[in-house]
Amino acid sequence: MPRPVAIALSVVSVLLILWTFYRWLSGSEEPRRLIVKWIATLFFAGLIFLVTRLEPTRERAFLVPGIVAFFGIIIGAIWAPNFGAWFAKPFTSIFDGGDEEIEPAPLYSVAINKIRKGEFQAAAFEIKQQLLKFPSDFQGQHMLAELQAKHLNDLPGAQVTIERLIAQSNHPPQEIAFALNELADWHLKYAQDIDAARATLEKIVERFPDSEVAHQAHQRIVHLGTAESVLAPHDRPRIALPRGPERLGLMKDQSALRRPPDDPAAQAEAYVKHLEENPFDHEAREKLAWIYVEHFERLDLALGQMEQLVQDGRQPPRQRIHCLNVMADMQIKFGKDLQAARATLQRIVDMNPSGASADTARNRIDRLPLELKAAAEAHSVKMS
Repeated sequence: MPRPVAIALSVVSVLLILWTFYRWLSGSEEPRRLIVKWIATLFFAGLIFLVTRLEPTRERAFLVPGIVAFFGIIIGAIWAPNFGAWFAKPFTSIFDGGDEEIEPAPLYSVAINKIRKGEFQAAAFEIKQQLLKFPSDFQGQHMLAELQAKHLNDLPGAQVTIERLIAQSNHPPQEIAFALNELADWHLKYAQDIDAARATLEKIVERFPDSEVAHQAHQRIVHLGTAESVLAPHDRPRIALPRGPERLGLMKDQSALRRPPDDPAAQAEAYVKHLEENPFDHEAREKLAWIYVEHFERLDLALGQMEQLVQDGRQPPRQRIHCLNVMADMQIKFGKDLQAARATLQRIVDMNPSGASADTARNRIDRLPLELKAAAEAHSVKMS
């Protein structure tokens, strides 16, 4: 072997040995004792080397093996605990996790226990102590804000805590939206402040436009109502109830006591007026569509309302799929139009041909003749 190659291999071997010893030492729980073992091993190994290098004689032929065996036993005794640990490690790791480092995490058990005892100030202190170590932990910040709003009568403090949380960049949209929805609930429940709740929900729409969380926040906004509606349960005046009919069980004809049915025309007018002011209220638009098709037999108007929902780009995919399925229901039940329903369901397949919703739509397309038959039988029974 050429001399430069031999030198290079020697250097690599030495570096590899040194790296192995460094890793061994850094992973040891008792590095000092390990160093002592290395020194003792080198000492006795050196003695063995010297003894085996002595000039052989008749007397030494009997003594050297015994001396080498004695030093070998000492070295074995030094490393016996380590060998035992190495052999047992695969089994003990099942119970203690082995050498894997445990990722540090905040502990809120003390705070939770104090909350159960009603010690809310002490619980808030414990949570803040954990947040000093883990300032961006979502659970701790949400727990602190909830404690401030529900138990410490400190809604402004809860809002500050939530604002700090949403200013951190490590939280996914779902967590931020959840925190802001909670804050909006607290504004409504504890302060009856509908304007603050609306402003809180609008932050979700502004921060995550054209997302599912933004769509959900927008639907909440259009259903918030007015301040009077929020205060009504607290300031509701007493209502004098009229005296009910006596001997109700003995009356032969109780039809006069039934609640008069709702007027579909009045309901439709109310929904139209509401949608003029809140055109993105998807729930109200779907209810209007059902009134059109069920009470006025205007399938075209109903499908037009549902089509507006499908074409709304802020709708999440699952909500658009729901609207298309509703349209197919109407086309089968009220239009008896198999081809139109099939085309509507095909739009779901075209949205994402490899998705689970597409498989469901294909299965329903195969079942459409059965749905049409069932709708026709139900109609004939109703007519008879």
